[in-house]
Amino acid sequence: WLPESLVLHPHYYHYDLLRFLVAASRFNYPCEKHIRNALQWLKNKEKDGFWELEYVHPGAVHLMYEQKRERSRFITYKARSVLQTYG
Repeated sequence: WLPESLVLHPHYYHYDLLRFLVAASRFNYPCEKHIRNALQWLKNKEKDGFWELEYVHPGAVHLMYEQKRERSRFITYKARSVLQTYG
């Protein structure tokens, strides 16, 4: 089982779909089929206008400022930014 289908923060050296969407939106990657599928996945994760922290990688965390299964300011900011770029 790999957490790439979960919303993570911080991501360390791990990669997930939201991180890909952030990079794709910053580089103006065209909104083709795979991007549209990932955007739908992202929209499905939204709960009342926010996104939750779903997974925290095991290991040392210097500062835990958000809890699992609670609204995440960082993830919500990234998700809204991506959705704004791709409309």
